[in-house]
Amino acid sequence: MAENDRWGSWPRADACIRVPVTTVWSAPDAPRLCDAAITQQVPRPERWMSELGNPERLDLLGRASTQALLGEPVSIITERNGWSEIRLPWQPTGQDRLGYPGWVPSAHVTAAAQPTNKEPLGCVTQRLTLVDDGGAPIPLSIG
Repeated sequence: MAENDRWGSWPRADACIRVPVTTVWSAPDAPRLCDAAITQQVPRPERWMSELGNPERLDLLGRASTQALLGEPVSIITERNGWSEIRLPWQPTGQDRLGYPGWVPSAHVTAAAQPTNKEPLGCVTQRLTLVDDGGAPIPLSIG
């Protein structure tokens, strides 16, 4: 069976991720106090990971389902109290034909236009790369 037959046509995304990385949560109330570094307006994934002990990491099961990277397309389903319910069309799943479902802080998504195949494209091949966008360097994860 061809991929397009299995998943149908890809849904149109109306937004994209605007931060280097965001965690996708099962519900807006899923993050704990110890998750503040990854849910703040400008997430700090290095700090978040360094502060989580084994019990906190194990407790992510059922709370955090995946992550999305800068520029990844997003379909916004609804928004409430600073959180957006989203689907990630680049992350197909049998759970939802629109893509992987979950919640992210609304500050982590933007309605900015998605890149086209006519614009420059880069691929991060190191664990961490700093990209200069004319302001402060932006750390990007592999992917």
